[in-house]
Amino acid sequence: MIKNKPKHDELFRKAMENPIVAYEFLNHHIPKNVLALIDIATLKLEKESFVEPNLRKSSSDVLFSAKFNGEEGYIYLLLEHQSNPDRFMAFRLLKYMINICDRHLTMNQKAKHLPLIYPLVLYNGTQAYDVPLNLWELFDNKTLVKELWTKDYHL
Repeated sequence: MIKNKPKHDELFRKAMENPIVAYEFLNHHIPKNVLALIDIATLKLEKESFVEPNLRKSSSDVLFSAKFNGEEGYIYLLLEHQSNPDRFMAFRLLKYMINICDRHLTMNQKAKHLPLIYPLVLYNGTQAYDVPLNLWELFDNKTLVKELWTKDYHL
């Protein structure tokens, strides 16, 4: 755990306000094929945080809005200040991304589509990060759940 986490987070967020620093950071951490979709000129640091209040001592986040091939989207950075990997991180990310979509729809009431969100977790723990990296691995019957959750719902 970082003792001066609030100050550390404040400094990171302040650095991300600089478009050159933000671009260099993203250029280093986002795969080139994803980065190629982003119009860097539209990159904007957003003010909101989506981390639950009870987790703010061990996590913080940064949200950028940007255009992905002309479409609305976001880059969501989750900074983990815990020494152990979180087995349910993929589930937490899903909740945060749903909250980002909800915020987007509230701010864009005429929107016809949900925004693309690229999630990126920055982990600084000492243990190997050996937990599931996707939601489906959290289920016993991942094949069935994935099929049920990604196909059209029954009407």
